[in-house]
Amino acid sequence: MPSRMELYFFSGGYGGISPIEGGRFNLCLLVTRDTFLRSGGTVRAMLDRATRLNPALGQRLQGGEPLSETEVAVAPVDTERQGTPWDTAACIGDAAVMMPPLCGDGQAMAFRSAELYAPLLDALLHGRRSLADVRATYTATWHREFDGPVRTGRWLQALLNVRGLSDGLISLGHFVPALAQGFVHATRGRPRPLTSVTPIAGAAAMNAPDALRVGTVGDGGGDL
Repeated sequence: MPSRMELYFFSGGYGGISPIEGGRFNLCLLVTRDTFLRSGGTVRAMLDRATRLNPALGQRLQGGEPLSETEVAVAPVDTERQGTPWDTAACIGDAAVMMPPLCGDGQAMAFRSAELYAPLLDALLHGRRSLADVRATYTATWHREFDGPVRTGRWLQALLNVRGLSDGLISLGHFVPALAQGFVHATRGRPRPLTSVTPIAGAAAMNAPDALRVGTVGDGGGDL
């Protein structure tokens, strides 16, 4: 398999395959709860249904050997929850918003949100900014940075999940590569190197226990 990320769409969800270390490949599916339950309620049963719904996925997986010890399911994954960069404390990564996985930029967004907040937290802990100022600055900066990519990603995910429309959109991307690249760039932040951040002393960090909140995929609820 080529060293690239591949997406496969089917009724009720989609999946992505990407190469990882050791000559192995990672397969991740995002499906509705109803689709998962109708398929039998197990990872293997859902995978079998996905390959039937999209024969190209089945062909790609031919000859592959599933590693049962790596199978895991996470629910719910709510990609429609409103972005909330501050909820009692700063929300980083998925605690703030869940980016549609097809955009492939969720981890980068999480790192970027931490990068935005780190200097503000440092200023708060050293008395250079008030909590109210930090909250207002981080909230405004977060919305300016992420509202556009999240909105585009959700719109694109909704269109690609419409039966009969996803094939047309994918074909259009083949014929007009610039359009496909435009969607890729629209769902991602501007490339930039990470800035250096002054380490925060543990004792100082303990003085502001409500200043940071790190979330997981399981925050929130919904079908997808």
